[in-house]
Amino acid sequence: MLFRSSFDRALQAAQLSNEPALIARAWYNLGMLHVSSGALKRGESALEKGMAIANQHGLTISQMRSRVALALLHQKRGEKAWQPEQLPSSMPIDLHLSAARLAQVQGGHIVARQEYGFVLRVGGEDRSGLLYKAEEHMGLALIAEQQQNHEAAKKEA
Repeated sequence: MLFRSSFDRALQAAQLSNEPALIARAWYNLGMLHVSSGALKRGESALEKGMAIANQHGLTISQMRSRVALALLHQKRGEKAWQPEQLPSSMPIDLHLSAARLAQVQGGHIVARQEYGFVLRVGGEDRSGLLYKAEEHMGLALIAEQQQNHEAAKKEA
């Protein structure tokens, strides 16, 4: 797999640099590659390594990325998963969106709405900001549909 060898090389380069932030991010990226290709155990292992490095070096954003990804993976497999509370506003917008999705699939609609609301408030008017806002509205539409509120779902969509 071409992408895997590229991610493996990125991990090796990060380890040679001895830069914990790069190493944690490389493990996260490798883990997400494995998860997306269906190699869930490998993905879980890589995400756990990335989270351990992030924890050891106080890299809160990297730690949270891995934590949310692991929780989504566990939730997908029907296992008990970490349930997020509202994230600090210092976290990047994409993490707020991921935490909202996680809370949503876990039935934590209050946290999901809070996180989606953050995305709506902070998302800019550039292409990526508008994409985040679109994802936020679709998430709220799914929550409304789960709650049989078809009018609100239609409005959000």
